[in-house]
Amino acid sequence: SMLPLFEKGTIFVVSHELLPQDGDIVLVQFYNHTPCFRKIFIEDETYIFGPVSEIVGCEISKSKNFIIHGVVTKAIQNFHE
Repeated sequence: SMLPLFEKGTIFVVSHELLPQDGDIVLVQFYNHTPCFRKIFIEDETYIFGPVSEIVGCEISKSKNFIIHGVVTKAIQNFHE
């Protein structure tokens, strides 16, 4: 869940060309798991991933085994479910 920032049914536009910047929301895949959205924090050359919403928790990942599939550029509310 990404409440309260994003409602169920939100459509995300992801750019595969943009380089992630500190604080961006990215589509990231850890190991062989399903890709997920995370907020990225960049310290020098270290990427740190946190939940999009603090309500979900504050689990931080510093994994070195990840693939960033893209950067979220837009979130569109989908009111027709």
